[in-house]
Amino acid sequence: MDFMNNVFEQIIIFENYVRQMLGKIDFSSVLLPVNRPEERKLFLDNISSGKIYNPQYIYQTSPELDSFRKSLSEFTFDDSALGKLYSKQLKRLLIELDFLEFRHDRNFSVFSEKLHGVCDKEVIKDARKILLNTSMADFNEPVSAHEVFESLKNELERLSLPWKIVLESNVASKVRIDPRHKKVIVNRDLNYMSSEIERLKVHEIQVHVLRGENGSRQPFKMFQTGFAGYNETEEGLAVYAEDICSCLDCAQEKVYAGRALAVELSLKLSFYETYMELNKYFPEQLAYRLVERTKRGLVDTSGPGALIKDVHYLSGRKKIKEFVQNGNNINLLYVGKVSLNDIILIEKMLDEGIIEDPYHIPDFLTLEK
Repeated sequence: MDFMNNVFEQIIIFENYVRQMLGKIDFSSVLLPVNRPEERKLFLDNISSGKIYNPQYIYQTSPELDSFRKSLSEFTFDDSALGKLYSKQLKRLLIELDFLEFRHDRNFSVFSEKLHGVCDKEVIKDARKILLNTSMADFNEPVSAHEVFESLKNELERLSLPWKIVLESNVASKVRIDPRHKKVIVNRDLNYMSSEIERLKVHEIQVHVLRGENGSRQPFKMFQTGFAGYNETEEGLAVYAEDICSCLDCAQEKVYAGRALAVELSLKLSFYETYMELNKYFPEQLAYRLVERTKRGLVDTSGPGALIKDVHYLSGRKKIKEFVQNGNNINLLYVGKVSLNDIILIEKMLDEGIIEDPYHIPDFLTLEK
């Protein structure tokens, strides 16, 4: 028992330090260009004039990266299930700091692969099939951001979830979840498809929010904010849930396919070249957003380089389907923001009483039964 108390104490110290670090550097915000609107307009104006242009992005500075890296390097964890989980998390955080430091050069994609894995060729092949079989006419976005805001707000209230929801500008995606502050952020600058309302309830609330809320009930806060490798599981589970709830329409599946293809192309091509390929399948504004997502983090987008995580929507769905087909218990993924790769460790910690069973189980799992 004394040994476990020492392990718990060490992890709490680590989590408190990471919380302090994240209070000074938000990984999502640091990768978001501060001059996004200006560069988007400049790019599209050049396209209209038949000229080639590659966005030149500006980012917030992160002067304390070396200090954070040095402090994190002093932590070590034992070989218990909990210790192994936190060892992986420590390694991920160190890679993320390297990623931010070297994002300006050719090492960008190298560190992106270390964080998010490589593109699955079969997933990219499936993405191309989806793109070829879906019409551009499917893209019609008549619903306002305020309507989406009200819908998600009502869903949070229905589930009695103590999360705040806000409308904000300069958001990389349509909806962003901030689990650390229990906040749902709706992008006020975009319009939405009417069919998206039910899908966003499932994707954002039934998966992202519920995993974060359950994680906040665990004794260790990394279950709330996310362990190493959790993103592929998170997004894959969200798309799988859309499938189960019959709210993944052709248009949205095409967007997921476009994200995957944008990653694969961005690893080899410039922003302009990638955009020209995506514009064959998507209207110019949407094509731009897809490429912007994969090129964010780079300063000069005239060369190859990609933020690989956008392939996770399709690669993650593939892995979740295989997980379920193999007879595994999908409820385990709701103990918090954990990865499929850590299920054995999660089961061990549940058996040992170190963590608790999920408090909230999403509607779609009940429907599946």
